[in-house]
Amino acid sequence: MASSAGDGVEDRLLRVCEQLQIPKETLQITQVRLGQLRNKPEIDEGNIDDFLAAALVLSAREDGLPVDEETVASAWSELLDDREITITEQQLDTASVYLDVDEVPPKPQALADRLGLAVEMPDSLVDVAHRILLDAFELNPEVIANGRSPGATAGGALSLAALVNGHDAEDVQNVLSGASKTSRVAIENRAEALKRLLGDRLQDERYQMSAETEGQVAQPAEAATATDGAGEAEEQSAAEPDETTPGDADGETPSGPTPGDADGETPSGPTPGDADGETPSGPTPGDAGDEPETAVTEAEPDVTVQAVEDEIDALVEELDVDAPTRLLARGMVGDAVGEVDVSNATELAGATLVAGLRLNEADTDAGDVAAHRPVEARAVVQTLGALDEAIDADIPSPSPAEIVSDLVAELELSDAVAEESRRTLERYAADEPDGDYTAPELAAGSVVFAATVNGTQVDVEQLGAISGATPAFVTDAMNDIVVSLCLGLVAGEIDYEECSWTTDLLESELSPDLGDSRTGRAIAVAKTYTAGREGRHVDDATLDAVLGTE
Repeated sequence: MASSAGDGVEDRLLRVCEQLQIPKETLQITQVRLGQLRNKPEIDEGNIDDFLAAALVLSAREDGLPVDEETVASAWSELLDDREITITEQQLDTASVYLDVDEVPPKPQALADRLGLAVEMPDSLVDVAHRILLDAFELNPEVIANGRSPGATAGGALSLAALVNGHDAEDVQNVLSGASKTSRVAIENRAEALKRLLGDRLQDERYQMSAETEGQVAQPAEAATATDGAGEAEEQSAAEPDETTPGDADGETPSGPTPGDADGETPSGPTPGDADGETPSGPTPGDAGDEPETAVTEAEPDVTVQAVEDEIDALVEELDVDAPTRLLARGMVGDAVGEVDVSNATELAGATLVAGLRLNEADTDAGDVAAHRPVEARAVVQTLGALDEAIDADIPSPSPAEIVSDLVAELELSDAVAEESRRTLERYAADEPDGDYTAPELAAGSVVFAATVNGTQVDVEQLGAISGATPAFVTDAMNDIVVSLCLGLVAGEIDYEECSWTTDLLESELSPDLGDSRTGRAIAVAKTYTAGREGRHVDDATLDAVLGTE
């Protein structure tokens, strides 16, 4: 075995993922889980390799990757000198408890077998689906990992196997939708993605089922019986994303039933899947609907893991976020609950989801979350900082200067405004190092100030929409920046000769009427000071503000 002297456990994770072609998103959520494992007192340097290898298997299964535990264990063992790694189902169960994963996901091949059996699909056709999954993974693992759920991917492989063997794809997708409780559109989209990837290879004999075992897939009505009454999934329009709802029983919803459990035997109240995934921590199915308002009221003060995960699932569906980011966000929740101070589950769900999006370099950010929920974007951004400390995940956080660059580019502002915005930030940061504003608020506020003294009109609402900052806080930030700079100029903390905006101040729209009385007086004092330096006069309104008269 190769020597691992000096190698850390995270380095071994990286090397195993590289060897096995594990996609970046799957690696990232496993890295987050490494942080969770390190916080468990039962885990030390002597056994952390075992648990991290098991965590990688869990992450791979959640992403629908056909990578079994034996392959992971073998690759990992090659990096250790003194022992070998073994991964058993019991170890996976234990790791899932440590990682707050409510149920060990099934192997993708086993999931395909289960669906194939449920719809009475011939074994040789299921074997073709296995080959499709394996070959697609070998060609491009990202295509597999980017599926909305393992159930949708397995269903897509079975659907494609049926299609290339002469079966009607739409009929098969309807049957598989009922068996897996995954939308037909989700299965169709996954089949299309696999078909595009494999292309002309699908004409090979490798993807043909054995002639002596050819048969028909069960019809939709028969499939419902074969799956113990699972029935058909709720219809989706063709425009809907390739994903399952939070209540889908395809292995993703921790507290939901398995496909065989949704048999409609509960005599009263909706089944867990009927509640759209929103009330798993609320009353039992039999109690649902008795006193809904009281139940919700009593649950609101408690930010539970389940409540946060449910909110993440809902946001993922509304924002069309991919499955790897969803899993990454959910992987942070266990360590964050109880450690990060938030007002409600939505704040923490928004922060963990934005963290996952930033780690995956996605464009969606705090402002998008705030647009879909009654929560301020600044609350999400502030929670991100506390979350980073709690889980030690090195969440990317753009600086105000970086956000200024984005704002200037988006609004096509001049280089002069860009330069002045950055100088403004530097001066304000030196004067107010412990300011309460978020990076987007400071960036937008500095751009408003720089644009104003340069005679350029900007819309605070538009700046807020681009930066993800609440307009009211952008205005407050701009006012505080104005006060800090104006008083700094008058006090001599800013060199008059080197200050670029003094000559523009008297003609700019910065007037004593701007903001509150403190802001107005600061502007008036700065204008009076500048007028004296320039040998010019000030207007009556400026004098009134300086004197404190109306």
